Amino acid sequence: MREGVEAIAFLAGSETRVRLLEELAGSTDSDSDPEAEAEGLSRGDLRERLDAARTTITRNLEALIDRGWVRETEGRYVATPAGRLVAGALANARAAVGTADRLTPFLRWFPADEPEPPVEALRGARVVTGESGDPYAPVNTIVNCIRRSGGGRVLLPFLGLHAFEACHERVVEDGTTHEVVVTPAVAETLRTGDYAGLFADLRACDRFAAYVYDGEIPYYLGLIDEREVEIGVDEDGTPRALLRSEAPEVREWAEAVYERYRAPARPIPRD
Repeated sequence: MREGVEAIAFLAGSETRVRLLEELAGSTDSDSDPEAEAEGLSRGDLRERLDAARTTITRNLEALIDRGWVRETEGRYVATPAGRLVAGALANARAAVGTADRLTPFLRWFPADEPEPPVEALRGARVVTGESGDPYAPVNTIVNCIRRSGGGRVLLPFLGLHAFEACHERVVEDGTTHEVVVTPAVAETLRTGDYAGLFADLRACDRFAAYVYDGEIPYYLGLIDEREVEIGVDEDGTPRALLRSEAPEVREWAEAVYERYRAPARPIPRD
């Protein structure tokens, strides 16, 4: 364990070492010449690729040779098997850290007491955040998704008029199918103000179904068409982040979550 930590610290202490090892292991340049990779790279090659000073390249090559991760033959440098192993592990670690960093704005606000989506399957997910310049970007993204989708099923812990208007347009005018599961508070709001007329129109369509779950719904969940999943997290009703994914593992998780709330829910009573 201690040796592994020390090796990580050795690499982390120099970006040049990391880039040298990746170049020599052939892990970063998919367009490089296979014959050149087989024969290794010269210091001149590495200076050009890294745009670094000769002394910087020399010093860090020597450090990597001392670790047993690089070897030199007749002025050409290659990664050893151990070096290639380290480079591969490093690439995986960098990808994982990059994914975690990108997902942090979403995961930070995801309810701690709720089963989270399969994190390993979120590498390709997109996160939309409510930045200071556009605090309602997550909501606007949901609205745009409704307008282009062919239908969906949604867990709805809160309402947004623009999103509900988009749903009304898609169902009533365009013939798509939507199903929503809402909280008792949302069910009451649907019968009031600007929502009442829209809700009445939707209920007159056989392509729209609304159910009320007798409890709290911890976050917005949208199962869009046959593949996409949207998960929206908030802070006291203020949108914080929206995660969008088409990973099959995430869809499977979302289907199970949706069913957990849909199964005990009952149709919203008609007035």
